Amino acid sequence: MNEITNFLPKVTIIMAMYNSEKTLVRCLDSLFTQTFTDWELIICDDCSQDNSYQLAQEYANKYDKIILLRNDRNLGAGATRNNCIKRARGKFIAVQDADDESLPTRLEKELYFLNENPEYAIVSVGMIQADEFGDWGKWLPAVKRPTKFSFVFHIPHSHGACMVRKEAFDAVGGYPEGKRYKRGQDYFLFAKMYAAGYYGYNIPEFLYRWYDDSAAYQRRTIKARWNGFFMYKEALVLLKIPFFYRMLAITRMLTRRIVICLLPPLIYHWIHRRKKLNK
Repeated sequence: MNEITNFLPKVTIIMAMYNSEKTLVRCLDSLFTQTFTDWELIICDDCSQDNSYQLAQEYANKYDKIILLRNDRNLGAGATRNNCIKRARGKFIAVQDADDESLPTRLEKELYFLNENPEYAIVSVGMIQADEFGDWGKWLPAVKRPTKFSFVFHIPHSHGACMVRKEAFDAVGGYPEGKRYKRGQDYFLFAKMYAAGYYGYNIPEFLYRWYDDSAAYQRRTIKARWNGFFMYKEALVLLKIPFFYRMLAITRMLTRRIVICLLPPLIYHWIHRRKKLNK
């Protein structure tokens, strides 16, 4: 694959950043070890209260591949990513979260797939789950070729590890914005794309490291989870899922939300981690 990557279209990597000083260096370093190098990185800081912006500025001063933006006020991840997309020059958009890492061949393999398979607008990969103690699990999307019905049971793609044709973002108006979509905006974004006729594929390789620790669970508040529940219902209507299947899916999701909300975050994280390790 390496011999043809110089002829592939340019990629724009978008990164919404908020209070990421503890993880940003290894995140950025993982991008500079990619086997595919024809990319630009647009970072938008959402009014971080730590040293994130200063660290990102050091990299931007060192590498001309990086464009660094900063919001005037805290807007949330959806609006922040949309600000990145507005400045994007690439034909393909790769998402990168500021606390995660891309393994060296991630961009190369995703871009190669999209160029070889023009019928797909989205491609993603499996994720290695990690926390402050190291790798602890793996997550792979349930099916290689999701359909609209896949949304009834799970999110069809790992969002942080995805690459998408920019035309698909433009067609649906980018990420949903606002407090209502603080939780589950990736799910709703994919739902909008599938409803508009843009489909995706999952490469069954683990090419992304997702930092999923106990602190991440503590950020998933009860209010955010309930907003995610109503967003989930809205997405199923948008996808025109038949009423019977919507009711089954909503009942399942509601039950899960109630159980999660009743459990303290640290206990939920422990159960979640144990389940993955047992697999």
